[in-house]
Amino acid sequence: MCLSDAEKLAVRMIHGSGQVDLATDLVVHPRLIGAARAALEAGAPILCDATMVATGVTRTRLPSDNQVLCLLGDERTAHLARQWGTTRTAAAVSLWEPHLDGAVVAIGNAPTALFHLLEMILDGSSRPAAIVGCPVGFIGAALGHDLLRAQRAGPGAGNEPRMTGRFVVVGVGPGDPELVTLKAARIIGAAEVVAYHAGVHQQSHARRIAARFIPAGAAEEELRYPVTTGSTAHPGGYTGAMAQFYESCAQRLAVHLDAGRDAVLLAEGDPLFYGSAMYLLDRFTGRYRTSVVPGVPAFAAATAAIPAPLVRQADVLAILPGTLPEPELARRLADTDGASRSRTSTPLPSRTSP
Repeated sequence: MCLSDAEKLAVRMIHGSGQVDLATDLVVHPRLIGAARAALEAGAPILCDATMVATGVTRTRLPSDNQVLCLLGDERTAHLARQWGTTRTAAAVSLWEPHLDGAVVAIGNAPTALFHLLEMILDGSSRPAAIVGCPVGFIGAALGHDLLRAQRAGPGAGNEPRMTGRFVVVGVGPGDPELVTLKAARIIGAAEVVAYHAGVHQQSHARRIAARFIPAGAAEEELRYPVTTGSTAHPGGYTGAMAQFYESCAQRLAVHLDAGRDAVLLAEGDPLFYGSAMYLLDRFTGRYRTSVVPGVPAFAAATAAIPAPLVRQADVLAILPGTLPEPELARRLADTDGASRSRTSTPLPSRTSP
């Protein structure tokens, strides 16, 4: 991040708060500006704790006609505040949940808004792309600044990494970069670490698909398979070789996560559809904060390219792994209306009439 970016942020925060000495206490995460800029360019909303903060956002300078939300006036806010015995500002923050993932958050008034936001994130809520926290007043403001510095809620002003990082598996679709979702592009664009699998003698297809979205300063981890369809000398055979490989991948990425760096694992198609990413997700779930961004699966892109429907009305669709023996594959094909065969390089057997 250029020093001029931090200076511009400090100037805007001083103008907004009226605190001319704010710059001496300001702590700016090194990835704040890049994360916030990428999020806004991808269309992320700006969540504000107070109406005056929302009013101060210059809409004409936003890159993607971004939505600016302040939910203090929402009809649910007063009811929640009474029910929970808290401030209206804290209650309004709870209503951010559907919009929070990847958003840009601006706290410019209420310390209780910052308290509640950090509690939500620590309890497992989605994380914003960036937080600018400048709570004011005599009650709670100093504590709010300290908590923001101490927690890894997302790149922000006053935020220093102390918690473990977050592991995010991102589906990048079947091959066409234009089929990468907006959410996937936004998360990749704010990543601190980008990992991807690669074939034994091949470049990573997932890396190629997502190349335009990977930040220049991100650390990259290439996870190269020891074997794909060939033989292996591993004493445990193919299964043993792959289990050892996935364990070594987990160890490599855990170094980043334990250091407080978020890691994004790119996955072709959809991550949980016959994908290697699920084996790392299995190892990290319960150990780190994890999430998955779905992607367009190859069979959906293929039917669109023809274009022809795969199934319609009451048709039955079968998803068949390419490792099935040919007789079993032929039997299942004869018993369904439409089928997708995944993870294979061999041709389908001819289908005969019953």
